[in-house]
Amino acid sequence: MHSDKRIYHLIPPKSEENLPLLFESPHSGTFHPEDGDEHIPSGKVFPGVDRFVDQLFAFVPDIGASLIHAHFTRCYIDPNRALDDMRPEWFNAPWPAPLSPTEKSEHGIGLIWPKQCGITHEPDDIQSRIDGYYRPYHQAIQNEIDALHKRHGRSLHISCHSAPDKIMVPQINPRVNYKADIVISDQFGHTADAAIGKKLRKLFEELGYKALSNDPFQGDELIRAHGSPQNKRHSIQIEINRRLYMDEQKIKIHDKRFAKLQNDLRDIFISLHRQI
Repeated sequence: MHSDKRIYHLIPPKSEENLPLLFESPHSGTFHPEDGDEHIPSGKVFPGVDRFVDQLFAFVPDIGASLIHAHFTRCYIDPNRALDDMRPEWFNAPWPAPLSPTEKSEHGIGLIWPKQCGITHEPDDIQSRIDGYYRPYHQAIQNEIDALHKRHGRSLHISCHSAPDKIMVPQINPRVNYKADIVISDQFGHTADAAIGKKLRKLFEELGYKALSNDPFQGDELIRAHGSPQNKRHSIQIEINRRLYMDEQKIKIHDKRFAKLQNDLRDIFISLHRQI
């Protein structure tokens, strides 16, 4: 197993029981490569960081699964966006391939974050980010999934995220009048067997969490790229309300809430493994 300290860290299972699960946190990184043209203040980098998510899932190796987390900040390049999710005006020269900007890039949070950086990019610079950070991170995930599939004949990849309390509001179902604690996404059954998401939601609800499925998040590139349920390669995204484990204003862990959530996550994913 390989970990590149600039790109990602891979922590293999510590338990003898190797579960067919892979957890990864793509947005917990705060490293902004010094060889880039941008010199972004921490206030610009940190708003997009899923703070403490890698620490929240630190239990994963103890239960017999691998954990991958990115070191680079998503402001530099976001592994959870498609490679063509950019706008042509972001560059000072033509991008050499067709672009398909989404609503995310309309808001400046596509593959790169030009509004955060405040500059126009050289296409060669962005290509170097893709080759040096984006592709190796995705390849690390693919390698782990391949290994799990070879050993178990199946795999479940869990992409771990967090979101501010204020945006955990349903958009698809207006009849739901509460903020979600947990959102489980599988792009409406396209990246994982729908039964897995249903079981996971039920496990959260049994512990008193308000859980939703594919609303307001449906999941992005990481589960799309690595989910293939017809081949028993399942990928889901889990979005956690940050108020469950931290003080959002002070950007500080709330020790008691953090410990409870971490213990619940451990129990939930052990139970889920036994049911799939």
